Amino acid sequence: MKSFSKTSVLEWILTFFVFALFLINFFPFIREDLSYFFWGIFLYSFLPPAFLALALITGISIIIPAISGHFLNSLERLVAGLPWAGRSKIRAVFIGAAFSLICIVFSSRTHFLGDGQILLRSLEAGSRFYPSNLVDFYFHSVLTSLIGSAEASYLVISSVAGGLFAVISYYLVRLLVNGGGARLLGLGWLLSAGTIIQFFGYVENYAILILCLQAYLLFSIKFLDNLSSSPFPPVFFASLCCCLHPTGVTVLASMIYLLFIRWRETKALGPSVFRKAALSSIGAFVAGPAVIFIYFSMLDFNFNRIFTLAASRGNTFLPLWPAQGGEFGNWLFAASHIKDLLNLILLVFPAMLFLPFVFGSTDGPGKTDRAKKIYYLLLACGAYTAFLFFMDYKLALYRDWDLFSIPATLYAVLMLVLMVENKVLKSPARLLRLTTVNFLALLPFIISNASENIALERFEVLSNNDKLHPRQLERAHNFEELAVYYREAQQSDRAIEYYRKAVEIYPNYRYYASLGYLLYQDSNLKGAVDAYRKAYELKPDYAPVLFHLGKACIDLYQGTEAVCYLEKYAERESNPRLFYLQGLAYRQAGKLDSALKSFEKALQSQSVDSSQVKVEMAKTLLRQGDNSKALEILQDVLGRNPGYTSGVYVFANLCFKRGLTREAESLYRKLMEELGADWRSRAGSGCVESVKGNKTEAENYFSRAIDSLPRNKLEPHFELAEMLEEQGFYNLAQKCMRRILEEFPEHPQAKLYLDRLLAETR
Repeated sequence: MKSFSKTSVLEWILTFFVFALFLINFFPFIREDLSYFFWGIFLYSFLPPAFLALALITGISIIIPAISGHFLNSLERLVAGLPWAGRSKIRAVFIGAAFSLICIVFSSRTHFLGDGQILLRSLEAGSRFYPSNLVDFYFHSVLTSLIGSAEASYLVISSVAGGLFAVISYYLVRLLVNGGGARLLGLGWLLSAGTIIQFFGYVENYAILILCLQAYLLFSIKFLDNLSSSPFPPVFFASLCCCLHPTGVTVLASMIYLLFIRWRETKALGPSVFRKAALSSIGAFVAGPAVIFIYFSMLDFNFNRIFTLAASRGNTFLPLWPAQGGEFGNWLFAASHIKDLLNLILLVFPAMLFLPFVFGSTDGPGKTDRAKKIYYLLLACGAYTAFLFFMDYKLALYRDWDLFSIPATLYAVLMLVLMVENKVLKSPARLLRLTTVNFLALLPFIISNASENIALERFEVLSNNDKLHPRQLERAHNFEELAVYYREAQQSDRAIEYYRKAVEIYPNYRYYASLGYLLYQDSNLKGAVDAYRKAYELKPDYAPVLFHLGKACIDLYQGTEAVCYLEKYAERESNPRLFYLQGLAYRQAGKLDSALKSFEKALQSQSVDSSQVKVEMAKTLLRQGDNSKALEILQDVLGRNPGYTSGVYVFANLCFKRGLTREAESLYRKLMEELGADWRSRAGSGCVESVKGNKTEAENYFSRAIDSLPRNKLEPHFELAEMLEEQGFYNLAQKCMRRILEEFPEHPQAKLYLDRLLAETR
């Protein structure tokens, strides 16, 4: 172990700088000022101060040379006292089981935002395929169908993958390092990178990919130690990486390097050896994709969906230079990308900051027997990092730490190889120091993500920091994520708040459509219609907005406009409720024949309430003056369901129109007993009292009917106003229209109706 005096002063300065970033979380006024620059260390502030103090005191004490020496000696004694010294397989099983158990105990809750919600919802809906993650998603769909829980399927598969990852890491360390204590420290180092967060029940499609990536590293390093061995294992796992996730294709560069080294080393042995190696490599690379293609073709998966999905996502990579008229953050070398890269390193793998010191302390790859391994790992790390760095929206969004965490294990293996020579760990104290730095970042990550409340609080705080987002789209998307979370949690007020923030920052038709839907559910008809109309302005052919805007216009009693939207929707989509809604819209627009035809089509669907459709047909027939046909339909409805209140009300109106006052009165009273404070029963009773000459009682009923009118549907206002006008209560009819104009000052039908009433009463 090097003494303190021989250790690089700059390396120690960087070490204390990283510790200082953690310490900032003790001081809120400093933390808030620096969170813009160093959001990657923001996790500690969401945990109890006692935890922060204990973690930092432990970490600092371990890296003090006088203490670290005793700690390393303790590791040696610990390993010497463990059973199964000569039975690596038993130790591997024990390590894998122990790590799997840890992953289960500290299961992640970060799936509540973003892709996690989409994946869980798709699995629970019975989906079997997800084109960009075909194999991984299918495994989860099968397990979900067996155990009945999509979330549990991710926990099981990811924790099992984590245990296998620990086993592979154990064998990697045995391959690279001699000595029990050094191996235990090396294993801790590989398990300290933020990659392992993926194994804590995290709802993403990376766990199996990372497992195959680690296996690829293990078999590649074994292959480089013995180039005469078969290239089948590393090439096979490289092929699997390509099949599991689009970013897996980056391993091809390092795989080609392996095959080139094999060809260069064995070409002198003759064509038969080369031919055998070539066939083995081709077989290994083709085997995985061939099995996957055949199997999923048998499951009727259309592989064209992979390419159509990729095409639908548009540009994937950032341009080298800013586009004309584009924002500053839209190009590759924007300062914000470099800043976010630094923060992702601090968040996922802070020891990577020390890579220059580790690399500088080696004799150089060209002068050692480790040259092939180092070149191979540099190529693997470089290709993956370049791929992610060029990808749009990845490094600039702190919620995508998970994608960046994938190459962290590559860098962990690279740095371990650099710190080992002839299977001897050159500086155990340095590796202990770097492992400690990693764990100081990793532990709060695991603990905070195990709590949905803490993870949500952190996301909200960072989302509300406008300085963190060089592009408006990024910040707006964060607010959309929060809105979706609160919508799923049945907290509509919070969801509406965040959708409003999203559209204020970046107007988007999807945001407006979702905002409109929530406002409609919240009985805010005016706000819903305004949001839907803004969504329509941004994307006039968006089918969901056409449907919901048509429905909202019906509630707004603007039938002509509703007909327009619903007819446009019918050109693009089909919906079981479409004909029913079109019937309502046509009736409001005065097209009674078209309304009846739509209602008849609606009756052919099994997805609508036939009784309600028939009642609306009866109301339409009453407007046409066809009382006998209306009576026939109502008798059919009430014969099947005598207590159907909508049918009873329309039947009572029919009785009243036919002069059957007693029968109508009896029905209105029955409705009042069943519905209580409902405008229909009160309005009907008011009509009966008016005909009987009891004007005071009638006015009392009508006034209470007006007070009971629903705020989110305007047709009852017009219906009641017509009843009041027929009975001569013009002042109350005017009141109905004024109620509408208070909420919708520019409502054309209400203004016309009110003007006509005022003219008639002058």
